[in-house]
Amino acid sequence: MPEEVIKLSSTPERSPRTEGGDKQGERLPERPASFEHALPSEQAQRPYPATERKITSNTSSGNVAAHAQVSLTDIERVLSADLEEMYFEMPPDVQASFKKKGEETARAVHALLQKTRVNVKKIAKLIINWLKLIPGVNKFFLEQESKIKIDEVLKLKN
Repeated sequence: MPEEVIKLSSTPERSPRTEGGDKQGERLPERPASFEHALPSEQAQRPYPATERKITSNTSSGNVAAHAQVSLTDIERVLSADLEEMYFEMPPDVQASFKKKGEETARAVHALLQKTRVNVKKIAKLIINWLKLIPGVNKFFLEQESKIKIDEVLKLKN
């Protein structure tokens, strides 16, 4: 694309500028004569670039499909993945509390995912607190499983 070069002259068009009102004899440094500013030819023709805006509707079918809501059943499926064997080995009273806490966690995660800005720390804390109900679980298992489940939940959001 050819560019048009605009050269600025080194001679001032107005009276000489002075540095402060009381020093009359001193001049400010002038721009060098070789100062050049290159503009694309389109911008040189117009003093201001044209601003063209496209107005799109946010209710078009393409945007709605792209921003589909994450369902509660999808979140429950992700959270319960790979835990079936451990769940059936638990005593019945622990199973009931684990299931109840898991449903509460899924609802809380679902509510957090509905927000514009997802707080991953809150989701991690909810999942870790839920997984702590598994009897005999160690710290490394908690970290690994919570990381896997957080990643899967965030994939659902995106």
